[in-house]
Amino acid sequence: GRSCRSRPSCGREASRSRTMEAALQAGGLLHAFFRYPGATAHNNYSCLANFWDGSSMHTGQRGIFVIPSYYVLFQLSNKRGQMLLESSTVSDTFNTKRQIGNTPPLTDVPYLDVLATRSLDGAKLYIGILNRDKEESKTIPLSLEGLTAVNKTAAAYIVSSGNYLDTNSFLEPTAVTMETEIIDYAGLEFSYTVPPLSYTTLELDISGLDPILTPLLCGIVVDANNLGIPKASISINGVNSGETDTNGYYEIPCKTGEYTIEVSKEGYFNASMTSGYLYGNGVTCQPIRLLKEGVLTDGAQITIASAASGKMVSLAAPTMDENAEIVQKTADGSDTQKWVVHSLADGSFYFTNGYSGKALSILDGSFYEGGRIVQRSYEEAADQHWIAELLENNYRLTNRKNSLCLDLPSSSSEEGLYLQTWYDNGAAAQRWSITE
Repeated sequence: GRSCRSRPSCGREASRSRTMEAALQAGGLLHAFFRYPGATAHNNYSCLANFWDGSSMHTGQRGIFVIPSYYVLFQLSNKRGQMLLESSTVSDTFNTKRQIGNTPPLTDVPYLDVLATRSLDGAKLYIGILNRDKEESKTIPLSLEGLTAVNKTAAAYIVSSGNYLDTNSFLEPTAVTMETEIIDYAGLEFSYTVPPLSYTTLELDISGLDPILTPLLCGIVVDANNLGIPKASISINGVNSGETDTNGYYEIPCKTGEYTIEVSKEGYFNASMTSGYLYGNGVTCQPIRLLKEGVLTDGAQITIASAASGKMVSLAAPTMDENAEIVQKTADGSDTQKWVVHSLADGSFYFTNGYSGKALSILDGSFYEGGRIVQRSYEEAADQHWIAELLENNYRLTNRKNSLCLDLPSSSSEEGLYLQTWYDNGAAAQRWSITE
């Protein structure tokens, strides 16, 4: 037979998946996913042991070790309640210096990220605290509202490290571990100090919360800016079942089963979500977004200018050709730079060119990032339908088919540059000034 030599499949960077840096990233991502279920279109599970460099557990002839992320996953699996609670955090911030992958440099990133959950019986409160600061510990004053009492004895589960690149391995299996601390000063108001580069969970025994005895169908209704919409009416399987609270959330007691959720509010187009399945103790559904009525006037002739370059969305040249390219060009008043608005019943729009009468579309109806923008005869296709959302003074145009945004590559001012669809990154390249 042949001899085989194994080698890392992900290159030199793969080992960073075993570091404290990766553990903090995992904690931050899971906090975001618990808060905003809409951040994930679907969920996948990675192998826990030996399959890849970032697997939580590694076994071999030299022994066994777990990576730092294992301890964060342990806390968020075993020291977390079934119901998310509203919480707010005051934290100093930092800026990132460079783009990483598709993520542009970020500003005002909080050092602290806090997630609060409760048990169904109302007897336990869990507070997960992520500290991204690599140099300073953080003393956090905690104020717990809505409770009648907190047992002064509480447990803290802490994973931390002196350097974000500290790594567990067969040679150093315990370079990063989890410690348990018992404190005797918890209360309705108390302070707790977390170390630098750490993820900590506080487990508190509490009273004053009613038990949750019936499965709940939960979710949030948001506007174009992802802000909660209060007093939106919620119907479950055609039955009026309540309305959202002041922050846009709803909680509807339901039996196990499949549900259609319909949402309405005056001044907005109705929206719905089908195939919401409730099982066990309950489920948090994807956010439901309501679009405002009258964002654009049906039949109006408009121009669309990039907020980044000031140039117009335009046919590359006067033509009736199918799949002719749409680009940015300096304003010249021609019909190739004019578009007619057509409203659709669901609150979205399609736009036809003033010269050709053909619709703003994605080449070959691409579902992926980087799909080129072209003109094509209108055929009621999803890639010809756009959601127009007014964000402060400019619009974001999101494609109905792929949920990607109309985008100017790299915010360039290059004359005649193509347009594309790209994931929503909040950049000026995806903001458009629309003038009737």
